[in-house]
Amino acid sequence: MSQRAAACKRVVVFLPQAYRGGTLDMVKLLAKMLKFGSQLAGRNLDIVFAYPDSPIYSPKDFADLYQLGIKTRPFYWRFVTRAQLADVQKMTGYSTPLKGDRYSIPTDDANNFLDCDFWFVASDRFDEPLAPLRPYCVFAHDYLQRYFPQSLGDYYENGFIQTARNSIAVLANTPHTIEDIVQYVGIDRRKTILVPHLAELEGARDDMSSFVEKGNYFIWTTNAGGHKNQLLTLHALARYYEINRGTLDCHITGVESSLFNPKSTQDSEPRPHIRAVRDYLSERPQLAERIVFHGDLPYQQYLNVISHARFLLHNVVMDNGTLCAVEAAYHRTPVLSSNYPPMRYISQRYGLNATFFDPNDPAELSEKLAWMEANWRAQQELLPDVEHLEKFSWKALAPEFWRQISTIIG
Repeated sequence: MSQRAAACKRVVVFLPQAYRGGTLDMVKLLAKMLKFGSQLAGRNLDIVFAYPDSPIYSPKDFADLYQLGIKTRPFYWRFVTRAQLADVQKMTGYSTPLKGDRYSIPTDDANNFLDCDFWFVASDRFDEPLAPLRPYCVFAHDYLQRYFPQSLGDYYENGFIQTARNSIAVLANTPHTIEDIVQYVGIDRRKTILVPHLAELEGARDDMSSFVEKGNYFIWTTNAGGHKNQLLTLHALARYYEINRGTLDCHITGVESSLFNPKSTQDSEPRPHIRAVRDYLSERPQLAERIVFHGDLPYQQYLNVISHARFLLHNVVMDNGTLCAVEAAYHRTPVLSSNYPPMRYISQRYGLNATFFDPNDPAELSEKLAWMEANWRAQQELLPDVEHLEKFSWKALAPEFWRQISTIIG
């Protein structure tokens, strides 16, 4: 071990794919908790945040990391055969049994992260398994493909599952995903770690006042993923306006959510589920008039829109839950969510008292939309106070996170 490593371990936190939105935010939070938690424990790890070399990122995306002394490095993936990887392992002195034929090596055109003592892989989305060149753990956001197989191609199992199986530990922040890790991925339960679920509320107090006048709309947070149930939600919206005589407009925001706008000039050959939504709205101009597409808003603008909404709508088939619900509650905006285990867990953990509906029943959703329009004030009274929610901030939970992770980092 080098003198640098002996004095201070270097840990790299990988964002394997070029994500924005909630995934990017969560991975940055993991890096920040590692740094802050280790500092409080007297360790003060040297943290490197590795992200795909992509034009979608700029230095301002990582400003919060720089403030904590976290370095960043862009990288790209290079694929090698098993024989090539075996040669690399001999040179690095770290070897594990190799079962696959091809592997992914993170490449920064310098040390390829071999100058780091431990790899914290903050997502399992790999085309080919990660090359085991350093001890590593994997943070699993969800295993959506178990419940929504059409979300991925036919060849996802090798990259996703083998990367998890080759790790020394697999982490998740909801009990449901821990069960997926055990039952679906086949990981020994003793290798799993349930880390604390947390909310990024830094900056959320900016421009907050004790009273915000609500607008005549609700906010629907979504993205371009097919599991977000967009078409079924539109069926429910049409029924809400036509049968339930709903009066609130629907404001839509989220990463690539503007792709669903029938007037969008982006993506001339959209994926089938996006085309279906555009066609549905084009055929129903009266419904389209009730919808405002905000797209992917800057954070403060997003908070402004969410704070003035009567309530938040969240509808997915399955995922690991959404922090938008916590951000909404923080701004006194009650939550209407599809009923699935991670969102039940989040509502219970944070005390959101969310209202739930069957994600496969547009008639029930339209009725719940009308009910929320009539009862949002009463639901607002059931929300937790700001001080309670701030107990789940990344700074508050960093010590607990560090206690769990330090056992595998060493």
